[in-house]
Amino acid sequence: MTVTCGVPQGSILGPLLFLIYINDIYTAVRCKLLLYADDSALLVSGKDTQLIQESLSSELEAAREWLINNKLSLHLGKTESILFGSKRKLNTCSSIQVRCAGTTLASQTHVKYLGIDLDQSLTGERVADKIICKSNAKLKFWYRHTKNINMKTKKSYHSINTTPF
Repeated sequence: MTVTCGVPQGSILGPLLFLIYINDIYTAVRCKLLLYADDSALLVSGKDTQLIQESLSSELEAAREWLINNKLSLHLGKTESILFGSKRKLNTCSSIQVRCAGTTLASQTHVKYLGIDLDQSLTGERVADKIICKSNAKLKFWYRHTKNINMKTKKSYHSINTTPF
């Protein structure tokens, strides 16, 4: 496979080379930027939702321009916005309308970032619900299939399957 620009996908050095390749993206934006592999998040804070909306839109546009200049692209279909805050404050303000490249991003009440479900008020309810559902499924299996198993095997099964939760 010939690569003329960027990093070869699936190579051992791919993640490291990608991080080196995008290392100076921090110079393109003034807001907080979280990067993990090829996942990224722009964080803007403030009290005025209008200012947050304007700032996030301009920062996202700056990041998009940096990506274009470095022969990368921003997948606007996968790009979402979310407004975090207390439930009381969220009830008093409207959702934000972040725009980039003429497109209004979908404003969400919850997002998944690095495999973690985050809701607007950061309560963790969605994460807890997911863990409870997984635990209940394992407990149902446990009760159905361990009636005739010795205690040593039960303890081993428990430490492998239940303890991680």
